[in-house]
Amino acid sequence: MQSRMITMVTPSQRAKIRELEEYLGWTQTPGRLRGFILRRLGTERVLTSEQAKRVIEGLTELAQERENPPEKGQGRG
Repeated sequence: MQSRMITMVTPSQRAKIRELEEYLGWTQTPGRLRGFILRRLGTERVLTSEQAKRVIEGLTELAQERENPPEKGQGRG
């Protein structure tokens, strides 16, 4: 049986999440980030590096949509 090592979230990943939270304008409503994390991970806290990666990817997608909103009449997919 092979064990898998779990890497905890890094300080740089936490900083990137906070940076994206600020860019999206969510710093005044902390529930926004908590809700996003809950929907993305099924938990309210980011504990592992893999979880942080998933949150960063999702927040980055939102930030990119904010920069390049879809044209009227076009949804996300």
